[in-house]
Amino acid sequence: MGIASFNESIAFEINDIIKSFFPSKLEIMSSFIEAGLYDPCGITHPANVVFNAGRIGNQQEFYFYKEGITKETAQFLDVLDNERILIGQKLGLNLPPFYEVMNSYYDLSFTSIYDFYKLSPIHNKKTFCPDSISHRYVSEDVPYSLVPWYSLGERLGYQATSMKNIIEITSTMNKTKYYEKGRIITDLQLKEFHSCG
Repeated sequence: MGIASFNESIAFEINDIIKSFFPSKLEIMSSFIEAGLYDPCGITHPANVVFNAGRIGNQQEFYFYKEGITKETAQFLDVLDNERILIGQKLGLNLPPFYEVMNSYYDLSFTSIYDFYKLSPIHNKKTFCPDSISHRYVSEDVPYSLVPWYSLGERLGYQATSMKNIIEITSTMNKTKYYEKGRIITDLQLKEFHSCG
């Protein structure tokens, strides 16, 4: 899990304090922007809610990952992830694919998004799924993961079409303007948060 600070030396001090009680290994990253681009929730949750909206709306109980993900869904998530990676590249960041990030979090070794979702023993222990399409998988992960990523791409002259699609679809489904409500990265924030000294 990545952490960052305005000052790199402070980040190391924070790391020493947190690791005494936090069970996951922390990695000090170059900036707040880089740490934010590692957040897996924007890939994991919103699109899968959209693609399973009928099941969720009808209160069906199913395995959100191994039953909710198909090869076609995984293909879309690959495109979404590639957009995230490309945004990072435009900032000089070499971001790993989503499944590699998740492998490192959970000590797994899958080689694709599809295999991760279908076979992860951790994510498929029980038939868990959101209870509504306004679940935090959308109400938090769209405005605070997808919107920042998409707006960051905009600042860099890149239109992340798949991100935009999910933002617009979930906004329509929940009658909420997630782009306006979300955390939009401004030009000033990009300048301030891209590099921490």
